[in-house]
Amino acid sequence: MGDQPLVTAADIARYADVTRATVSNWRRRHSDFPAIAGGTEARPLFDFDEVRAWVAARGIDATRSPLSEFRTLVQARVRPEDVLPLLASVHVEHGELAGGTAAPQLSAELLSAIQAVTADAGARTVLEALAERALQGSLEAGAHWTPEPLARLMAQLLPEPSGSYPHSVLDPACGRGGLLIEAARQGAVELYGQDVLPVQTELARLLVALEAGVEPRIMTGDSLLADAFADLHVDAVLCNPPFGQRDWGADQLRFDSRWEYGEPVRIDSELAWVQHGLSHLRPGGTAVFVLPPGVAFRTSGRRIRAALLRGGALQAVIALPGAVLPWTSIPLQLWVLRRPDTDRIPAGKVLFIEASAEREPFDAFADRAVSAWRAFDADPDAFAAIPDIAAAVPVITLLDDAVDLTPGRYTRAPLDPAALLAQIAETEATLSEQVDRLHADFGATSDWSAAQQKSLRTVTISDLAQRGAVRILRTTPVGANQVIPDRVDTTQPMLTGRDLVTGVRASEVVGDLALTSNVVVIEAGDVLLPVVRGTRSDVLPTRVADQADAGVVAGSGVIVLRPDPLQLDPWFLAGFAANADTGATSGISGATRTETNRLRIPMLPLSEQGGYGSAFRRMSELHAVARQAAESTGKYVGLVVSGLTAGALNPPDEIEGRSRWSD
Repeated sequence: MGDQPLVTAADIARYADVTRATVSNWRRRHSDFPAIAGGTEARPLFDFDEVRAWVAARGIDATRSPLSEFRTLVQARVRPEDVLPLLASVHVEHGELAGGTAAPQLSAELLSAIQAVTADAGARTVLEALAERALQGSLEAGAHWTPEPLARLMAQLLPEPSGSYPHSVLDPACGRGGLLIEAARQGAVELYGQDVLPVQTELARLLVALEAGVEPRIMTGDSLLADAFADLHVDAVLCNPPFGQRDWGADQLRFDSRWEYGEPVRIDSELAWVQHGLSHLRPGGTAVFVLPPGVAFRTSGRRIRAALLRGGALQAVIALPGAVLPWTSIPLQLWVLRRPDTDRIPAGKVLFIEASAEREPFDAFADRAVSAWRAFDADPDAFAAIPDIAAAVPVITLLDDAVDLTPGRYTRAPLDPAALLAQIAETEATLSEQVDRLHADFGATSDWSAAQQKSLRTVTISDLAQRGAVRILRTTPVGANQVIPDRVDTTQPMLTGRDLVTGVRASEVVGDLALTSNVVVIEAGDVLLPVVRGTRSDVLPTRVADQADAGVVAGSGVIVLRPDPLQLDPWFLAGFAANADTGATSGISGATRTETNRLRIPMLPLSEQGGYGSAFRRMSELHAVARQAAESTGKYVGLVVSGLTAGALNPPDEIEGRSRWSD
């Protein structure tokens, strides 16, 4: 679709399955490497056809996934501005993509690649890859979405106390349509959505029809400034609005009729979205919003929060577990609101749900939240508080000077001084034991000796895989025409990428993943890496699977390296894989992504790998003990501070240099 397909050095590396450094070496060492065809000196572009011919002439035929091949072709052959008309010309028939009047502009090569990706990973993957190309280089390139587990929870909060599901649902900031898809799966049949990005609206239109079998009505535009559904009233609203907007139109929308509960100031864009959603509900309709925690206590929004309480619109505030959205670590909340109905007496109470202090699978949290909400919604006065988890609080109690709606303020159970002292003593004993182990482990690793600086010859993981020294395994979705060869129990434990980053055992269960994917079952000796880690650090979180990990399913966010024990020592592999200097990671949207095709391992005989492997293993054990000690320290400090601030502990008497707590 472009006259001259141009690619970057990064695109060449992805196409040839090599590192960026290898491409740079090719340019320096081979005079016949294709000349720069565009771009700048800092970011040169090359003719893709010339690159492909050069790579083929060199006999480089790396194994590439259909998706990797397709992404490279899209980068080279499709201009961002050509994607929108292509998506607009496609529709869904009988669960498959059809039409495509712009398709004749696609080369036979691209059409073949589309068919290969569709068969391998499904049509959704094709559409999302095209949309990413359309947004490339724009400020919206990192357009956010709602992860499926969170979208499912929000959709499950919509049923009426009678059990009937809303007939019509609106998402005024629909993005790629994830919330509408979940609503349709739960029973909604009329779906409406609006998004400011034309590519997102076309993507949502296709994905909702493809995934949910319901033809939605999706419009393009800014819902606050140009509401495409001004006269529409629906049974329910689901929304994950943009956070912290400053240019949402506060000045243009002064005295807008939607501000029934008060005019939002510039910094309270989220409260503008909340009232926009309420304005589209029929009496008795329910809305669920994802909001940042500041909306619950920010001084500027106090009057609107108070009005929502007095009017009976706010029904529940649910604190979500940390980091439910991949691009932020902010502990978010769900607000459940209902349009007041003259035929229904307001509850006079608000339900608050707090995420458990203990780490738990998100699905378990969601089930608990849905159960608590439905019990409250059926009979608010009969709702029994769950200490530290859920409480129904009278509205009059909430209407103080701050109108702070942070769930933790209302769900905490009174502290038992005697039980608190016992917990402190137990935690102190555990911490003391861990410090002793830490000191002993430090002593065991103090006999290092200096080595003469040496340069180790390295090889990529991809090369090792081609030689049969290691297998690279991932749990991957099954294509539309594929059959899952080995199903696993949906209740089987699953290790996630977050588990690896935080250093815990499998925290989730396989669930629906077993029905939609070819899953990888971990074996003892596997080297495990997270696909994405939240922040950059010097060491990538890796783990060598032990007997406790064996039999656990690797989640889609986990890369499994399965070494041949006759060629590779697992701890040797894990240690060098953990080193950020191997070039195995790249920054993406504030996170760091593991790139296995760029990960490099020294070429050493098995007899020499053992010493490195033993050292890496000792460092891993030391790190694990230090992590446990840090967690115990945090728990100890938290118990003491909570006891002091709640009046359950007296300040200590200093006796023989030690603090003696008393209740």
